[in-house]
Amino acid sequence: MSYLGQDLEAQKLAERAYNAASAKQKFMEAVKNHSSVIVSIPNDPFLDGYKKCLEMYALTVDISLLTVQTGFGLYMLLLRDPVPMRTFLKEQIVLFEEEAKKRAQNAKPTPAKVLTKMVALRLQKILKHAADQKAYSQRTVENYKVKPAAPGWQQEQLDKAIGFLKKPQLDLAVVSRDRYSNWADGDGAEVIRVYPDSHKDLQAILDRTDVTDGIVTAAGNLLLVGEVMES
Repeated sequence: MSYLGQDLEAQKLAERAYNAASAKQKFMEAVKNHSSVIVSIPNDPFLDGYKKCLEMYALTVDISLLTVQTGFGLYMLLLRDPVPMRTFLKEQIVLFEEEAKKRAQNAKPTPAKVLTKMVALRLQKILKHAADQKAYSQRTVENYKVKPAAPGWQQEQLDKAIGFLKKPQLDLAVVSRDRYSNWADGDGAEVIRVYPDSHKDLQAILDRTDVTDGIVTAAGNLLLVGEVMES
C-alpha cells in the first residue's frame, strides 16, 4: 500500500535552511527541482487531488509530504524518498550558516546610534500593541457595564479584560534585556500572543551580541524623551 505522511525531520531542516538562506527564492528553486520531489506547487486543492491519485494508483510507492512556509507563499512538496532531501537540506544549512559567519566577520560594526534606533523602533511597536490591547480591554469592560456579561464565554472575556488592565505595562525607565524577557513571559504574555511577529523582531535584535544593555537602556530613554516632547 502507499503511505503519505508529513516528514517532520525534513520539515524542521527546511525551515532552518530557508531562514538561513540569503537568496531564499534561489534556495526554494533548488528544493523544488531536487530529484526526490514528485511535484511542488503552492496550490492546496491541486496537490490534494494529486495526493489522492497517487494513493489510489501508486500502490507500491511510499510518499512523504514536505511543506515550507516562505515569504512568497506556502509550498507543498511530495517526496518519493525523504532521505535524499534531508541530506540535501543538511548540506545547505552548513553552507548557509558558514556564509553567514563569513558575512558577520567581514561586516563593519553597526554604530551604537543605529543599534539604539533599531531597538527603539521595535520596542515602540511592542508598546503600541500593548496600548491597543489595553484600549480593547477597556472597551470590553465598558461594554459589559452597559449590558452585563452572561455566564460562559462573555464572562471569561470580561475576566480576561479586567485581568489584563491590572497587569503592569513595560516600564521604559528601567527597561533592559532581562526585564523585557520577564515581561514578555509574564505580564505581557497576552500582547506577545496576539502580536508574535513584533516580539520576534525585537527579540532578534536583543539577541545580537553587539546590542549591549547600555543600548537597550538608551533606546528606552529615547522613547521616554519622545513621550515627554509629545505630551
